[in-house]
Amino acid sequence: MLIGHDVITHIWKEVDDARRLGRLPGLRPGAGRDLFILVDVLDHPERVLHLVVPSCVDEDDVTPPHVSTGEMLPLVRIPLDEMSRTSTRDVVKIGA
Repeated sequence: MLIGHDVITHIWKEVDDARRLGRLPGLRPGAGRDLFILVDVLDHPERVLHLVVPSCVDEDDVTPPHVSTGEMLPLVRIPLDEMSRTSTRDVVKIGA
């Protein structure tokens, strides 16, 4: 996966965005949102393994995290049976 950043935290964020938006290389569009991804940037000077995981919160929800009074909004949880699962049918052949 080509990443256009040098800062390690920006790399992690870009991988998470690709997972969240279903744009992971080697998978059909829309697949992979449920995957746990281990990110290892081999030649990075600040190399640290990082695990990108699916959220327990509805990632498509654009509700602000706080009400104007400062109270927390309840989490929106996605039932596991409603989350599409990535399978071997989602793997696509990458051109050589």
